[in-house]
Amino acid sequence: FLVHLFDSPIPIRPTFALDLRRYSPARPDRPYDVTDRVERNAAPWWRRIDGDGNAPAGEDVTTDSVRAAPSIFGFVGLLVDAMKHWQDDALARSPGYRERIVHIHHASNEGGMNLDMPPERIEELAERGRRAARAIMNVFQGPEEQKAGVVTWNRHRWTRYRSTVASLEQFLEQLSKAWNDPDLDPSYSAMLNLEHATHGWGTTKRAKFGEARTTEFLDAAAAWLAEVEKDRGVSVTGEAPQPISELRLRPRL
Repeated sequence: FLVHLFDSPIPIRPTFALDLRRYSPARPDRPYDVTDRVERNAAPWWRRIDGDGNAPAGEDVTTDSVRAAPSIFGFVGLLVDAMKHWQDDALARSPGYRERIVHIHHASNEGGMNLDMPPERIEELAERGRRAARAIMNVFQGPEEQKAGVVTWNRHRWTRYRSTVASLEQFLEQLSKAWNDPDLDPSYSAMLNLEHATHGWGTTKRAKFGEARTTEFLDAAAAWLAEVEKDRGVSVTGEAPQPISELRLRPRL
């Protein structure tokens, strides 16, 4: 699921994702029926290669989140799987994300290339989709006066804000540290006034604007961080949703 591609730092509309997970009937503590096939805010998956007997080789199971693959081929497969899905797995644990991802479980004989499924199995898959939709609707259309701990649209918005502003403070700390690094020659502030062969300002007007706004922004960041340094109790990372996310640059898609 690529829900992060449709997000803004703080939401103006709800976005959600469906995550298809392999379900194994080998676990005696998880009944193999439709009522147990849809869950929201599920625990993260752990991938193991020791084959602890909780599931047939190659099958995924929930609860303890174990995938048995006791071979070198299974190990390589898990490495490939981690490369493909590490970002999705990380986001699924993040505040503001985990409560709007619905995990739908399916067995090896369901969906995918199983083109000859009987009608009753197709209807069961459709029912899981309907249950997933209801789970999302209960979050974003439920009454705001629900008890503490129950996700609502406004609580979701506040969680996203708190998570974003905590990430912003950490981003400012990293930016300020690099900007003021005494070992850099020339410093970043000195580079503002230099001629650059590539990616320069282009025009005098843009150069003046960029230099002035950059200086103002960094002065505001310095004032923010100075208050935090003086009294860590004011840091907006305190009591922030856990785990705190990171602000990272990536190409716009």
